[in-house]
Amino acid sequence: MIKRSVVIFFLCIMSFGVAEERDSKAITKEVTAYVHERIVNSKQVELFFNLIHFDFSTINLKVKVFSHVIDFGPSAHLFFLIADSLFLLILFYFFAQPKGGDGIPRGFSNLVEVMVNFIYKDICVAQMGKEEGERFAPFFLTIFILVLFANYVGVIPGMDTPTANVNFTAALAVMIFILMPFLGIKHQGVWGFFKSFFPNNLPWYLGITIGPFIYVTEFLGIFIRSFALCIRLFANMLAGHMMILSIAGLIVAYGLKGVPALILLLLIYTLKILICFLQAYIFVLLSAIFLGLCMHPHE
Repeated sequence: MIKRSVVIFFLCIMSFGVAEERDSKAITKEVTAYVHERIVNSKQVELFFNLIHFDFSTINLKVKVFSHVIDFGPSAHLFFLIADSLFLLILFYFFAQPKGGDGIPRGFSNLVEVMVNFIYKDICVAQMGKEEGERFAPFFLTIFILVLFANYVGVIPGMDTPTANVNFTAALAVMIFILMPFLGIKHQGVWGFFKSFFPNNLPWYLGITIGPFIYVTEFLGIFIRSFALCIRLFANMLAGHMMILSIAGLIVAYGLKGVPALILLLLIYTLKILICFLQAYIFVLLSAIFLGLCMHPHE
């Protein structure tokens, strides 16, 4: 049996000679099973070429809700999300503060200051106003850094991407979904918030004919925007992970015949590194825009 880690990008070259001596169909079937397991929330964690191995399948936390069975047990995605969070806590606690007595940021703390100013000025204040921008800057900065590092965890061979799990992205989207009506009612009142779904300066004959449809569409927009936040991040990270594993699997399955696919694999791998940052930025930017629209709908 070929170990699962052989599918990872850095082991593809080592597998060329072995793969040609084996049945390519059998290897393709095994690769497909590996990719499927990584997609459906794996219970196996293998680190450093299986030197460290965790098997969460032995932890049974399944609950039956009506006719469906929901598994609340830990998984590889949850493991890497917790590890990512702990790493960030340690990193920012010890290295993010300015060094020296002058208080001037240097090195990593200088990079942190750039990120803070970027999220605060160019996203929070620009989309939500100065008052709410200052209040929500720590919230969006936390989401940005967490999503950014969670995206890059999946770039490391042998590790899974927490943001490729729809449960994680859905949890982030639910927070934005709750904040949208909350901030809308806070700034406009209950009547003003629900009235804002109806367009201003609409002629009376259009208000009677298409006004109700516009109102319903705008009201459903709160749910659609939250759903779009969830699916956009999840689908982009999952697609990149699937493509890398699939192409790497082809190289392993067909040996030297699959060498041309290595060029495509390198290009996709490089593209995913850029997409990891882009998706974190887009998620935070869209979230701030959606909250700003609920607070100031007609500005």
